Formats: sequence, C-alpha cells, structure tokens
Amino acid sequence: MCADLPEEYDPAGDDARAERQRSLGRAAKLAWPLVRRMGQALDQLPQRATLSQWAAAITSFAETVRLLPTADRRPGTAAAGASADRSAWQQLIAALNASGQLSDWIRETPAVLSRREFFDHFQEVLRCEPLLEAFDETGRVRVLAAENARNLSAPYVFLAGLSEKSFPALGRDDCLLNEADMARLAGAGLPLVLQSERSRHEMLLFYELVTCATRRLVLSYPALDPSAQPLSPSPYLNEVARVCGKNQIAECQPPDLSVVPRSDDVLCPRDFRARAVANVLDGDVGLLTELVHHRATSHSAKNLLSSLRMSAARQRGESFGPFEGMVLGDAARQALRTRYGPDRSWSASQLEQYASCPYQFFLDRVLHLEPTEDPALEVDYLTRGRMLHSLLATLHRKLNERAGGPNSPGDLAEQELVDEIAIVLEELLASMHVDRPLDNGLRQIDARQLKTWLADYRQQHAKYDAAGREWDRPLRPTHFEVAFGPGHHGDELEQADAEDTLSTL
Repeated sequence: MCADLPEEYDPAGDDARAERQRSLGRAAKLAWPLVRRMGQALDQLPQRATLSQWAAAITSFAETVRLLPTADRRPGTAAAGASADRSAWQQLIAALNASGQLSDWIRETPAVLSRREFFDHFQEVLRCEPLLEAFDETGRVRVLAAENARNLSAPYVFLAGLSEKSFPALGRDDCLLNEADMARLAGAGLPLVLQSERSRHEMLLFYELVTCATRRLVLSYPALDPSAQPLSPSPYLNEVARVCGKNQIAECQPPDLSVVPRSDDVLCPRDFRARAVANVLDGDVGLLTELVHHRATSHSAKNLLSSLRMSAARQRGESFGPFEGMVLGDAARQALRTRYGPDRSWSASQLEQYASCPYQFFLDRVLHLEPTEDPALEVDYLTRGRMLHSLLATLHRKLNERAGGPNSPGDLAEQELVDEIAIVLEELLASMHVDRPLDNGLRQIDARQLKTWLADYRQQHAKYDAAGREWDRPLRPTHFEVAFGPGHHGDELEQADAEDTLSTL
C-alpha cells in the first residue's frame, strides 16, 4: 500500500529539521546543569524579607550562579568590561541598601516585601537609578575658548577676560603680513580675516557667546593688570549695561586689595597693627595708643614701636648704626668673633652681598631671616628643580644600594620603577610638608608634574644604556651630592650656598 506524498514535500527539509532538533538537544544538555543550579539558587531566596535582606540574598544568588564578572588577570586580557559590570552591580546593591537605611534613620520598622513586591521594587530601581559614567560631567565646569564655545548652549555661562584690550582683540603685532598682503591672500581663497573686518567678526562672536546662556550669564573682566594697574572694561560690556538700563544688571565690585584693612573691617590683631600704623602715618595715634595700653596687645605694640623707631633711624641717620647691622655690644662682638674668626673662608657671593648692603647681609647671613614674598599663584621653578634633583638622587641611590653597585633603571620592570618612584615622591613630599596649606598644595602640583615627566624615564635610560654598550661602557650613576668647600660648625644654611652637585657617570 503506497500513500501519495504532497507535491510540496521536500526530503531535505526533514533533514534540516532533524539537525535543528539535534542542535537544540545538545544545547539543552549543556544548559541543564546551569538551569538546575539556578533553580536551586532561586529556591534559596526568601519568601519575604526587608530590602537589606533582599540585597544580601540576591548578592548570594549572583555569586552562586556566577553572574558577577571577575577580573581576568592573565596577560593580554582586558578587565575593563568586567570592572564596569561589577561597579554597576555594586551601585545597584547600594541603592537597595539605601532604602533600608532610611528606615533606620527615621526609626521605623523596615518594610517586609514578598517576592512579587520585591521584583516590582527591583524593576523600579533599575529604571530610575542612573548609571555613573567614568567621566560624568555633573558638577563640572567646562572651560573653552571663545571660538569653541560660540555654537554651544548651557544653563550658566561665565564669560571672562572682558577687558578693554582683550575683547575685542587688537591686531597681532607678530604677524609678518601687512593688510595689503592679507587682502591678496584672502582674495586668492585663503580663510583670512582682514583687520577692517575683524571688528564685525568680534561683535558677532560676542553676540553668540552672550546668547549661549539659557539661565544666567556672568560677564567679568580683570580689575588690575599684572603690574597692579587698573584696567578698563571692554566697550562691549559697557554697551550691554547701557542697553539693559541702569541698575538692571547686578554688579559686583572688585575686592579691596589693599593690605591695610578698613576701620570697620578689623578682625584680628594683625589687622589692628596694620590699621594702627596707617593711622599713625595719617597723624592719628589714637589706635596705636590703645594697643600699647591694652594688656593683650601691649607686647606686640611695643615690638611695632621698635620697628617704627628702627625705620625712622635708618631714614634719618647719616652713617651706619646698630639698625644697619653695626654690632656695638661687647658680648655680641665676642660671639661674632668666635663664629667668624680669622680662619673663616668667605665666598664671593657673601662678600658681594656685604658690599652691596651690610644690613641685608646681617639679616640674611647672621640672623638667617627669610624675606616675606608677595602672595602669588605661580610656579616656583627653583623648588621644582630641587625636588626633581632630590628625587632622582634618592631613587638612584636606593637602586644602587639594592643592587650592591651602580645600577640602571632600564634593568627594572616598568611597574617596579613606577612604584619605586611613587614611594620616593611620597617621602619627599612628607619631608617638605609645612604648616601652610597653600604651599603644600603647590608642592602636590609639582609632584604630579614630576610624576608625568618621569613616566618615560625608564625608556630614556634604556637608550643611554644602549648607547654606552657600543663602547663597552654602559652609563651607570655612581656618585651624588658631592659637596666641596670648607665646613663650619653651626653654619648649615651658609654651607648650603656653597654646595654643588657632581654626578659621575
């Protein structure tokens, strides 16, 4: 008996379906242990629990079924993705625990959620909790040049540098082409802006910048130039104030930079002293008299009077006296004679300083007083150079001691050298720590710069070593901080001036 097959029957289709069935069977066989382990882990979840208990339960569940990624530390593998997933998971658990902590803070019994209730809450947290990015711009200020910011939009815009000669910008003095040459090049198709057209471009740029703000616009200009001379605002700023009307724009006057506080702004003993001296120069001795007679300020007031007396004597005296460094007392002369006897060796810089100003020599070399410099946020290149010098000397000395002889940084692994540099740098910063937060902050900036410079130090030294092998004499640092010149007991500060560095390669 034979049955008729349909006309669309295709034997190859049966083979394809059979292969799919076999493939699904193999996949199911491989997945069955995971599904079984996941089912057992799901059975371990509580029926009802608080949010904190649920956070601990799903963390245990994730570790059991290996949902949490682990960082692969094998060479040549990247763990950036795994680290990002783990950070996201930790943020999720922290959000769940935060809800439980709120109940503790307000002293309420935490809510107990069933599996269905927790699942709904879990979905809501996943939907509302933002994932922190590696470079989140929240709370950051973007600093851009005017040309780069003209087409952007931001809620708050701060437009700085609106002084008279900065905006609009004047013509550049370092341009090698005159106006006629610029016109010919612009006519040939080059994108050059002629001086006659620059004002229009500057006005358009200013308009685009002030319209970038959607909520608040702040316009500012420096009140003083680097030489403390007053600056005038840009004509654009004056036009904005004129268009908006009088008293329609909130103005902030520049702060008073005088070292002498106003009479109504005296807040500490230092302010009292400065104000009192200023009043004396104006003929009013009332405040200084009060400082002398007041018990809390009498000592500092007497020191202040001594300073004023010294200043007056130096201005009116016709010859050198005790205030110019002339030592008149017998005991003081004997002490100086013992310290600076006939065997004393004087450097050329010390003699030049004495010839220039004996009083300065007395303050600097005898009393070891340091001048008070004007406060300024600028790079102290001398200190930075000394930091780099000290860091390299200490680093090479430690490497040589560890190797038992002259050693090259090129012989170390890159990470090992980086770690060693970090340790030496931390020790250096600790030795330079002072009680002035500003100085400590500037040293931290210098340390970051030195760390950036030394990132390629191993490769640089490897090149030195390769060059030295051509003459069978690789370069190896041997000696550091070899000082020359006579030494004197109790004269460390002056001896530092005579020290020099001799590195033998």
